[in-house]
Amino acid sequence: MGDGDPMKAAVEGVRGAGLSGWRRLAVLAPLLWLLVNGAVASMALYNLEQSRVAYEQRAVIMTQNLASLLEGSVHSFVEKIDLTLRTIGDELEHELAERGSLDVAEVNRFLQRHWTRIPELEALRVIDASGTAIAGPLVSTSSPVSFLDRNFFIVHRTDRNAGLFVAKPVIGRISGKWVITMTRRFNSADGSFAGVVLASVPVDYLTRLLAQLQLGDDGIALLRDPDLGLITRWPPNPGPPGQIGTSNVSVELRDLVLSGVASATFHSSRTADNVERTSTLRRVEPGGFILVAGLGSRDYLADWKLERKHAYAWILGFAFVSAMVTAWIWYLLRKQLSDARALAETAQDLKALNLKYVREKEQAEAASLAKSQFLANMSHELRTPLNAVIGFSDMLKQQVFGKLGRKYLEYAEDINSSGRHLLSIVSAILDLSKIEAGNHELRLAPVSLASVVDFALSVVRERAEKKEIAIALSLEEIPPLSIDELALRQVVINLISNSIKFTPAGGEIAVRAYRDGAGGVRLEVSDTGIGIAPENLPRIFEPFWQAENAMSRTQEGAGLGLSICRRLVELHGGRLTAESRPGAGTTMSIWLPLRAEAPAPMPEAAA
Repeated sequence: MGDGDPMKAAVEGVRGAGLSGWRRLAVLAPLLWLLVNGAVASMALYNLEQSRVAYEQRAVIMTQNLASLLEGSVHSFVEKIDLTLRTIGDELEHELAERGSLDVAEVNRFLQRHWTRIPELEALRVIDASGTAIAGPLVSTSSPVSFLDRNFFIVHRTDRNAGLFVAKPVIGRISGKWVITMTRRFNSADGSFAGVVLASVPVDYLTRLLAQLQLGDDGIALLRDPDLGLITRWPPNPGPPGQIGTSNVSVELRDLVLSGVASATFHSSRTADNVERTSTLRRVEPGGFILVAGLGSRDYLADWKLERKHAYAWILGFAFVSAMVTAWIWYLLRKQLSDARALAETAQDLKALNLKYVREKEQAEAASLAKSQFLANMSHELRTPLNAVIGFSDMLKQQVFGKLGRKYLEYAEDINSSGRHLLSIVSAILDLSKIEAGNHELRLAPVSLASVVDFALSVVRERAEKKEIAIALSLEEIPPLSIDELALRQVVINLISNSIKFTPAGGEIAVRAYRDGAGGVRLEVSDTGIGIAPENLPRIFEPFWQAENAMSRTQEGAGLGLSICRRLVELHGGRLTAESRPGAGTTMSIWLPLRAEAPAPMPEAAA
């Protein structure tokens, strides 16, 4: 066979092309493995980070809800005590004006009656102008107790306008227990200082108030005075961080208190008891209390850490399986390379070698097809756990909010009517997360529309009076409607509250209810407020949307109220619409069917 032999040229061509191609494939196989596994690991780690952020955001919301609940309880308790002190002071001043002196026996009976209404108090006592306790539990004329050196007595004696004074925790001179004293001054008929009315609150009661919260193993609830001195905490800490009066706090909390903010959520990697927490701060007035509710990161990230462990195991498992497949493919490629070399070295067996090459090529194609099918299946398997993670997160979110709602309902039994309404609304707001998924169920019952409006007005009337806003009411005789009373209360309260919020002092609000002649009932809330610009009117029902103007920037709110109201009305088969002109006020109109109808399906939420 000569140098120009076509067979030899063909063999050399096969040898050059075949060896080069198989070498490239053998080198690319490990690189492909690294590329695929790098992409899988990056996707898994990215989703882990997103999941962590979601858990942290959920913890922020939970601490804010816990702090809000606790703030309401403490505020209500202090207000009740202040009202009692005012009432006792007025009665004492009246008796001094009528008789010129106090009948101690009568004063004791009067104090006893008030004490039975607030059994949480350690005692109610009256201290005369000389600083001596003259009436109240355990007060004895034979062994008089003087409060002349107490800070509250000095403040009231020198400042007739001191109002309610909340002292730091002390060990009571009569009870011998840790107490917080809340006091008010009362005067003689000529306006001179006559003494002090004192309510003694056991610190143990405030501790029990904090203990009602579900905080987890590393959670904490704190109550501090305006100077950051510890009043009480839950759970108790026998060490220095748990001592009454200690002001050892995290840097983040101290900075927030010094800044004067009324409410804030913050994260501390190192707290006074060396626990990493996310916490919410609230200032409680009157009294200037500083309230903190926090959740430990080990608690709210526990499920995420389990997810992380599973994700790492899944990444390692995928890497192992793909490595086995890649090794098998690489082995086939090396075998193909070896066969190609043998073919190139045996020119005389070219025909047989060509046939073998065809068979090996078919095997390689089959291997390539198997690899493609494997990669397609693995792609499906990648999407499946990701969808499971997303679905699991959604279910966790619903479980968390549902759980909080039930606790609100349990706490509602121990709070006055205003507090019960607040917790019911909080519970309802948590349940509204189901609206977007179309799972919200209305609790329909025959309800008088007038009772709903009257209740709403009782809630907002104080705010209206503070701004000197007149509310005119015009309600036709309307038969009971088949509605969810709590949901419609929330809608009406929200609409009237918005009118009060955006109506200047001295304005007017009108609430009207009437049959509209179209088989329905219309409830309108009109005001003389700032109004809404025409270009903004179509957007006011969008979630999180707020108008940018001078008054709205001074008002609190997340821009969810009207969006939630519209959805609740639509679930009743009704409509919520708005009419407004800038500077001429706004009219919000609710239309509801007069006859009982099945709840309307929830419109698909905007993305």
